[in-house]
Amino acid sequence: MEKLKISYDGLKDVEKELFLDIACFFRGKQTYEAIEIFEACDFHPEIGIEVLRQKGLITIVDNSFCGNTFDMHDLVEEMGHYIIIRGEYPKNPKKHSRVWKHEEIKDMFFGDAIMENDNIEVLTYNSYSDEDSSHLSKIVSNMKKLRWLSVTTSYEDCDEGPTFLSNELRNDIENGCAILQLEGVKVVKEFRPPLVRGRRCRLHLPENWSNDFCGFLMCAVFTNYPHTCPWISMFGIDTKDDVNWLESDSDSQDDVVWDESHRDGYCTCTWVGYVSFGSLKLTTWWDQTYEVLSFSNGNMYCTGFGVRLVSKKSKGRLTEKSRASSSHYTPKFKIKDDSVTGLVITLSFYDE
Repeated sequence: MEKLKISYDGLKDVEKELFLDIACFFRGKQTYEAIEIFEACDFHPEIGIEVLRQKGLITIVDNSFCGNTFDMHDLVEEMGHYIIIRGEYPKNPKKHSRVWKHEEIKDMFFGDAIMENDNIEVLTYNSYSDEDSSHLSKIVSNMKKLRWLSVTTSYEDCDEGPTFLSNELRNDIENGCAILQLEGVKVVKEFRPPLVRGRRCRLHLPENWSNDFCGFLMCAVFTNYPHTCPWISMFGIDTKDDVNWLESDSDSQDDVVWDESHRDGYCTCTWVGYVSFGSLKLTTWWDQTYEVLSFSNGNMYCTGFGVRLVSKKSKGRLTEKSRASSSHYTPKFKIKDDSVTGLVITLSFYDE
Protein backbone atom coordinates (compact mmCIF):
# COMPACT_ATOMS: atom_id res chain seq x y z
CA MET A 1 0.00 0.00 0.00
CA GLU A 2 2.85 2.40 0.83
CA LYS A 3 4.38 1.88 -2.64
CA LEU A 4 1.10 2.83 -4.30
CA LYS A 5 0.96 5.94 -2.13
CA ILE A 6 4.06 7.42 -3.81
CA SER A 7 1.99 8.71 -6.76
CA TYR A 8 -0.60 10.14 -4.38
CA ASP A 9 2.01 11.90 -2.23
CA GLY A 10 3.34 13.70 -5.30
CA LEU A 11 -0.01 15.37 -6.03
CA LYS A 12 -0.94 18.95 -5.23
CA ASP A 13 -3.47 19.43 -2.42
CA VAL A 14 -6.43 20.06 -4.75
CA GLU A 15 -5.48 17.00 -6.84
CA LYS A 16 -5.44 14.90 -3.67
CA GLU A 17 -8.94 16.12 -2.85
CA LEU A 18 -10.14 15.18 -6.34
CA PHE A 19 -8.59 11.72 -6.11
CA LEU A 20 -10.08 10.96 -2.69
CA ASP A 21 -13.55 12.10 -3.80
CA ILE A 22 -13.41 9.90 -6.89
CA ALA A 23 -12.04 6.90 -4.98
CA CYS A 24 -14.67 7.17 -2.23
CA PHE A 25 -17.73 8.26 -4.19
CA PHE A 26 -17.43 8.40 -7.97
CA ARG A 27 -15.91 5.17 -9.25
CA GLY A 28 -18.36 3.92 -11.87
CA LYS A 29 -20.28 7.21 -11.81
CA GLN A 30 -20.80 9.55 -14.74
CA THR A 31 -18.04 12.11 -15.12
CA TYR A 32 -20.26 15.13 -15.78
CA GLU A 33 -22.17 14.56 -12.54
CA ALA A 34 -18.92 14.55 -10.57
CA ILE A 35 -17.46 17.52 -12.47
CA GLU A 36 -20.45 19.70 -11.54
CA ILE A 37 -19.79 18.96 -7.88
CA PHE A 38 -16.03 19.51 -8.24
CA GLU A 39 -16.64 22.88 -9.92
CA ALA A 40 -18.90 23.91 -7.07
CA CYS A 41 -16.09 23.00 -4.64
CA ASP A 42 -13.64 25.11 -6.69
CA PHE A 43 -11.42 22.11 -7.43
CA HIS A 44 -10.64 23.10 -11.08
CA PRO A 45 -11.50 19.54 -12.22
CA GLU A 46 -10.42 19.79 -15.87
CA ILE A 47 -6.77 20.21 -14.91
CA GLY A 48 -6.81 17.94 -11.87
CA ILE A 49 -8.56 15.04 -13.60
CA GLU A 50 -6.03 15.11 -16.45
CA VAL A 51 -3.18 14.98 -13.90
CA LEU A 52 -4.77 11.96 -12.20
CA ARG A 53 -5.13 10.24 -15.59
CA GLN A 54 -1.49 10.89 -16.51
CA LYS A 55 -0.33 9.41 -13.21
CA GLY A 56 -2.45 6.31 -13.79
CA LEU A 57 -4.56 6.85 -10.70
CA ILE A 58 -7.87 7.02 -12.60
CA THR A 59 -9.26 6.15 -16.02
CA ILE A 60 -12.30 7.41 -17.90
CA VAL A 61 -14.35 4.67 -19.54
CA ASP A 62 -16.64 5.37 -22.51
CA ASN A 63 -19.83 3.56 -21.56
CA SER A 64 -22.29 3.39 -24.47
CA PHE A 65 -25.20 3.05 -22.04
CA CYS A 66 -24.56 5.99 -19.71
CA GLY A 67 -21.66 7.98 -21.17
CA ASN A 68 -18.20 8.55 -19.70
CA THR A 69 -17.61 7.13 -16.22
CA PHE A 70 -14.71 7.18 -13.76
CA ASP A 71 -12.81 3.99 -13.04
CA MET A 72 -9.60 2.89 -11.31
CA HIS A 73 -7.78 -0.27 -10.30
CA ASP A 74 -9.17 -2.04 -7.24
CA LEU A 75 -5.91 -1.52 -5.35
CA VAL A 76 -5.91 2.21 -6.14
CA GLU A 77 -9.47 2.50 -4.83
CA GLU A 78 -8.45 0.58 -1.74
CA MET A 79 -5.56 3.00 -1.23
CA GLY A 80 -7.96 5.95 -1.33
CA HIS A 81 -10.16 4.30 1.28
CA TYR A 82 -7.08 3.45 3.33
CA ILE A 83 -5.95 7.09 3.38
CA ILE A 84 -9.31 8.17 4.79
CA ILE A 85 -10.06 5.30 7.14
CA ARG A 86 -6.58 4.41 8.42
CA GLY A 87 -4.65 7.59 7.80
CA GLU A 88 -7.20 9.95 9.33
CA TYR A 89 -7.87 8.91 12.93
CA PRO A 90 -8.34 5.13 12.68
CA LYS A 91 -11.62 3.78 14.08
CA ASN A 92 -13.03 7.29 14.59
CA PRO A 93 -15.20 8.19 11.54
CA LYS A 94 -16.36 11.40 13.21
CA LYS A 95 -12.89 12.78 12.48
CA HIS A 96 -12.71 11.56 8.88
CA SER A 97 -13.00 14.09 6.04
CA ARG A 98 -15.31 11.77 4.08
CA VAL A 99 -17.94 9.40 5.46
CA TRP A 100 -19.86 6.94 3.28
CA LYS A 101 -20.05 3.64 5.17
CA HIS A 102 -23.62 2.96 6.29
CA GLU A 103 -22.67 1.37 9.58
CA GLU A 104 -20.37 4.26 10.57
CA ILE A 105 -23.05 6.86 9.87
CA LYS A 106 -25.56 4.71 11.74
CA ASP A 107 -23.27 4.71 14.78
CA MET A 108 -23.18 8.51 14.67
CA PHE A 109 -26.99 8.61 14.92
CA PHE A 110 -26.88 7.17 18.40
CA GLY A 111 -23.74 8.94 19.56
CA ASP A 112 -23.39 12.52 20.71
CA ALA A 113 -25.05 14.23 17.75
CA ILE A 114 -25.14 17.62 19.45
CA MET A 115 -21.34 17.98 19.31
CA GLU A 116 -19.93 20.21 16.58
CA ASN A 117 -17.94 18.46 13.86
CA ASP A 118 -15.07 20.33 12.23
CA ASN A 119 -13.77 17.43 10.15
CA ILE A 120 -16.42 15.93 7.87
CA GLU A 121 -16.50 17.55 4.43
CA VAL A 122 -18.53 14.98 2.48
CA LEU A 123 -21.28 12.62 3.61
CA THR A 124 -23.40 10.24 1.53
CA TYR A 125 -26.18 8.14 3.00
CA ASN A 126 -29.09 6.03 1.74
CA SER A 127 -31.87 4.99 4.11
CA TYR A 128 -35.64 4.91 4.26
CA SER A 129 -36.00 4.89 8.04
CA ASP A 130 -37.93 7.83 9.49
CA GLU A 131 -35.86 7.57 12.67
CA ASP A 132 -32.68 7.87 10.61
CA SER A 133 -34.05 10.99 8.88
CA SER A 134 -34.51 12.79 12.18
CA HIS A 135 -31.08 11.84 13.53
CA LEU A 136 -29.38 12.71 10.24
CA SER A 137 -30.80 16.25 10.33
CA LYS A 138 -29.21 16.86 13.73
CA ILE A 139 -25.85 15.49 12.61
CA VAL A 140 -25.75 17.56 9.41
CA SER A 141 -26.63 20.70 11.36
CA ASN A 142 -23.41 20.33 13.35
CA MET A 143 -21.03 19.75 10.44
CA LYS A 144 -19.21 23.06 10.08
CA LYS A 145 -17.04 22.17 7.06
CA LEU A 146 -19.55 20.21 5.01
CA ARG A 147 -19.14 21.05 1.31
CA TRP A 148 -21.13 18.24 -0.29
CA LEU A 149 -24.09 16.24 1.02
CA SER A 150 -25.92 13.39 -0.78
CA VAL A 151 -28.82 11.80 1.08
CA THR A 152 -31.59 9.47 -0.04
CA THR A 153 -34.03 8.97 2.81
CA SER A 154 -37.69 8.99 3.76
CA TYR A 155 -39.16 12.44 4.37
CA GLU A 156 -42.84 11.73 4.63
CA ASP A 157 -42.93 11.45 8.42
CA CYS A 158 -39.83 13.40 9.34
CA ASP A 159 -40.69 16.64 11.14
CA GLU A 160 -37.19 18.08 11.31
CA GLY A 161 -34.66 19.32 8.82
CA PRO A 162 -31.14 20.65 9.25
CA THR A 163 -31.11 23.89 11.25
CA PHE A 164 -27.66 24.89 10.00
CA LEU A 165 -25.61 24.55 6.80
CA SER A 166 -21.85 25.03 6.74
CA ASN A 167 -20.48 28.19 5.13
CA GLU A 168 -18.90 26.06 2.38
CA LEU A 169 -22.21 24.43 1.47
CA ARG A 170 -24.23 27.63 1.89
CA ASN A 171 -21.94 29.64 -0.39
CA ASP A 172 -22.43 27.19 -3.26
CA ILE A 173 -26.21 27.20 -2.81
CA GLU A 174 -26.47 30.99 -2.53
CA ASN A 175 -24.52 31.49 -5.75
CA GLY A 176 -26.08 28.70 -7.78
CA CYS A 177 -29.10 26.47 -7.39
CA ALA A 178 -30.29 23.36 -5.58
CA ILE A 179 -32.92 20.73 -6.40
CA LEU A 180 -34.78 18.13 -4.34
CA GLN A 181 -37.30 15.50 -5.35
CA LEU A 182 -39.26 14.02 -2.43
CA GLU A 183 -41.98 11.47 -1.91
CA GLY A 184 -45.34 12.59 -0.54
CA VAL A 185 -46.69 16.08 0.13
CA LYS A 186 -45.43 16.99 3.62
CA VAL A 187 -43.25 19.83 2.28
CA VAL A 188 -46.13 21.07 0.13
CA LYS A 189 -48.44 21.35 3.13
CA GLU A 190 -45.91 23.47 5.02
CA PHE A 191 -44.79 25.71 2.14
CA ARG A 192 -45.58 29.40 2.67
CA PRO A 193 -47.23 31.11 0.95
CA PRO A 194 -49.40 28.08 0.10
CA LEU A 195 -49.18 26.53 -3.34
CA VAL A 196 -51.89 27.46 -5.80
CA ARG A 197 -53.75 24.99 -7.94
CA GLY A 198 -52.39 24.56 -11.44
CA ARG A 199 -49.03 25.25 -13.02
CA ARG A 200 -48.76 29.00 -12.64
CA CYS A 201 -48.45 31.46 -9.78
CA ARG A 202 -47.66 35.12 -9.12
CA LEU A 203 -45.19 36.61 -6.69
CA HIS A 204 -45.64 40.20 -5.49
CA LEU A 205 -42.22 41.69 -4.78
CA PRO A 206 -41.47 44.03 -1.86
CA GLU A 207 -39.42 47.19 -2.26
CA ASN A 208 -35.68 46.57 -2.55
CA TRP A 209 -36.33 42.84 -3.04
CA SER A 210 -33.16 42.21 -5.05
CA ASN A 211 -30.96 43.43 -2.19
CA ASP A 212 -32.87 42.09 0.82
CA PHE A 213 -33.33 38.56 -0.56
CA CYS A 214 -30.96 36.09 -2.21
CA GLY A 215 -33.12 33.89 -4.45
CA PHE A 216 -36.37 32.14 -5.38
CA LEU A 217 -37.55 28.95 -3.69
CA MET A 218 -40.01 27.02 -5.87
CA CYS A 219 -42.22 24.12 -4.85
CA ALA A 220 -44.36 21.94 -7.11
CA VAL A 221 -46.44 18.82 -6.59
CA PHE A 222 -46.89 16.20 -9.32
CA THR A 223 -49.33 13.35 -9.81
CA ASN A 224 -46.56 11.40 -11.54
CA TYR A 225 -42.78 11.31 -11.16
CA PRO A 226 -41.32 13.68 -13.76
CA HIS A 227 -38.75 11.92 -15.92
CA THR A 228 -37.06 15.25 -16.57
CA CYS A 229 -36.91 18.37 -14.46
CA PRO A 230 -39.62 20.84 -15.46
CA TRP A 231 -38.92 23.99 -17.36
CA ILE A 232 -39.78 27.18 -15.50
CA SER A 233 -40.91 30.41 -17.18
CA MET A 234 -40.50 33.77 -15.45
CA PHE A 235 -42.18 36.95 -16.64
CA GLY A 236 -41.70 40.32 -15.03
CA ILE A 237 -44.53 42.80 -14.51
CA ASP A 238 -43.64 46.34 -13.50
CA THR A 239 -46.84 48.34 -14.20
CA LYS A 240 -50.32 48.29 -12.65
CA ASP A 241 -51.93 47.73 -16.05
CA ASP A 242 -49.89 44.58 -16.57
CA VAL A 243 -50.92 43.27 -13.14
CA ASN A 244 -54.60 43.91 -13.90
CA TRP A 245 -54.23 42.13 -17.24
CA LEU A 246 -52.64 39.11 -15.60
CA GLU A 247 -55.32 38.90 -12.90
CA SER A 248 -58.04 38.92 -15.55
CA ASP A 249 -56.46 36.00 -17.40
CA SER A 250 -58.94 33.12 -17.40
CA ASP A 251 -56.16 30.55 -16.98
CA SER A 252 -54.93 32.06 -13.72
CA GLN A 253 -55.88 30.11 -10.57
CA ASP A 254 -53.94 32.15 -8.02
CA ASP A 255 -57.01 32.43 -5.79
CA VAL A 256 -57.39 28.63 -5.54
CA VAL A 257 -55.07 27.19 -2.90
CA TRP A 258 -53.81 23.67 -3.58
CA ASP A 259 -54.94 20.98 -1.14
CA GLU A 260 -54.83 17.20 -1.01
CA SER A 261 -58.14 16.89 -2.85
CA HIS A 262 -56.22 17.94 -5.96
CA ARG A 263 -54.10 14.78 -5.83
CA ASP A 264 -56.86 13.00 -7.78
CA GLY A 265 -55.99 9.65 -6.21
CA TYR A 266 -52.65 9.35 -7.97
CA CYS A 267 -49.24 8.79 -6.41
CA THR A 268 -47.68 12.12 -5.55
CA CYS A 269 -44.19 13.50 -5.41
CA THR A 270 -42.85 16.91 -4.48
CA TRP A 271 -40.20 18.91 -6.33
CA VAL A 272 -38.34 21.77 -4.65
CA GLY A 273 -35.97 24.03 -6.56
CA TYR A 274 -33.88 27.01 -5.48
CA VAL A 275 -32.39 29.55 -7.90
CA SER A 276 -30.14 32.29 -6.57
CA PHE A 277 -30.25 35.90 -7.74
CA GLY A 278 -26.50 35.64 -8.30
CA SER A 279 -27.05 33.05 -11.02
CA LEU A 280 -29.71 35.19 -12.74
CA LYS A 281 -28.14 38.65 -12.69
CA LEU A 282 -26.24 38.13 -15.94
CA THR A 283 -29.37 37.26 -17.91
CA THR A 284 -31.05 39.77 -20.20
CA TRP A 285 -34.31 39.22 -18.32
CA TRP A 286 -33.02 40.37 -14.92
CA ASP A 287 -34.53 43.71 -13.83
CA GLN A 288 -34.58 45.00 -10.25
CA THR A 289 -37.57 47.25 -10.97
CA TYR A 290 -40.09 44.40 -11.33
CA GLU A 291 -43.02 44.65 -8.92
CA VAL A 292 -44.70 41.33 -9.73
CA LEU A 293 -43.39 38.14 -11.30
CA SER A 294 -45.38 35.43 -13.00
CA PHE A 295 -43.98 31.88 -12.84
CA SER A 296 -45.11 28.92 -14.93
CA ASN A 297 -44.23 25.25 -14.51
CA GLY A 298 -44.09 23.42 -17.83
CA ASN A 299 -44.74 19.87 -16.60
CA MET A 300 -48.19 18.54 -17.52
CA TYR A 301 -48.40 16.49 -14.29
CA CYS A 302 -48.00 19.55 -12.07
CA THR A 303 -51.15 20.14 -9.99
CA GLY A 304 -49.84 22.75 -7.59
CA PHE A 305 -47.09 25.38 -7.76
CA GLY A 306 -45.68 28.08 -5.50
CA VAL A 307 -42.71 30.46 -5.28
CA ARG A 308 -41.34 32.55 -2.45
CA LEU A 309 -38.32 34.75 -1.77
CA VAL A 310 -35.44 33.51 0.38
CA SER A 311 -34.04 35.98 2.93
CA LYS A 312 -30.37 36.83 3.16
CA LYS A 313 -29.89 35.27 6.57
CA SER A 314 -26.15 35.09 6.09
CA LYS A 315 -25.69 38.57 4.61
CA GLY A 316 -22.16 39.81 5.07
CA ARG A 317 -20.72 36.42 6.03
CA LEU A 318 -19.13 35.67 2.67
CA THR A 319 -15.44 36.46 2.58
CA GLU A 320 -13.76 37.93 -0.46
CA LYS A 321 -12.14 34.54 -1.06
CA SER A 322 -15.44 32.69 -1.03
CA ARG A 323 -17.03 35.24 -3.32
CA ALA A 324 -14.20 34.84 -5.79
CA SER A 325 -14.31 31.06 -5.72
CA SER A 326 -18.05 30.98 -6.23
CA SER A 327 -17.59 32.69 -9.60
CA HIS A 328 -16.22 29.39 -10.94
CA TYR A 329 -19.48 27.65 -10.15
CA THR A 330 -21.64 26.63 -13.09
CA PRO A 331 -25.34 26.75 -12.09
CA LYS A 332 -27.21 23.48 -12.62
CA PHE A 333 -29.79 24.93 -14.97
CA LYS A 334 -30.06 25.52 -18.67
CA ILE A 335 -31.42 28.70 -20.21
CA LYS A 336 -33.93 27.85 -22.93
CA ASP A 337 -34.97 31.42 -23.73
CA ASP A 338 -33.72 34.76 -22.41
CA SER A 339 -35.19 38.15 -23.34
CA VAL A 340 -36.24 41.38 -21.68
CA THR A 341 -39.80 40.08 -21.44
CA GLY A 342 -39.20 36.58 -20.09
CA LEU A 343 -36.81 33.85 -19.04
CA VAL A 344 -37.28 30.08 -19.54
CA ILE A 345 -34.97 27.69 -17.68
CA THR A 346 -34.75 24.01 -16.81
CA LEU A 347 -33.27 22.96 -13.48
CA SER A 348 -31.48 19.64 -13.53
CA PHE A 349 -28.70 17.64 -11.93
CA TYR A 350 -27.97 16.06 -15.28
CA ASP A 351 -27.60 16.96 -18.92
CA GLU A 352 -30.74 16.41 -20.95
